[in-house]
Amino acid sequence: QGNLSVDTIIRTVSEYFNVSSSDIRGKKRTKKIVMPRHISMYITRYMTELSTSEIGNEFGGRDHTSVIHALQKVEAELKMDMTLETVIQKIEGKIRETVGKG
Repeated sequence: QGNLSVDTIIRTVSEYFNVSSSDIRGKKRTKKIVMPRHISMYITRYMTELSTSEIGNEFGGRDHTSVIHALQKVEAELKMDMTLETVIQKIEGKIRETVGKG
């Protein structure tokens, strides 16, 4: 876990959803970008030691409340959509592989 960077998480999520890393960090709010961004924040929260404020900074200087909102959105979505859990597990697996190779 020591060498896991937010960059690695964002890159892995962006590849999975076929969006750019800069879009995930950026200000665009299209549906295509928002969900991957929220998932990136969610994974960052659970796979790193970063606080919500620190995560906000990594995602284009967002407020920590935006991060909390993103986490709540993903958690709500997970309750309704069983496939999302699989998606997140796949992405987390890829991230662990990447870090393992590091």
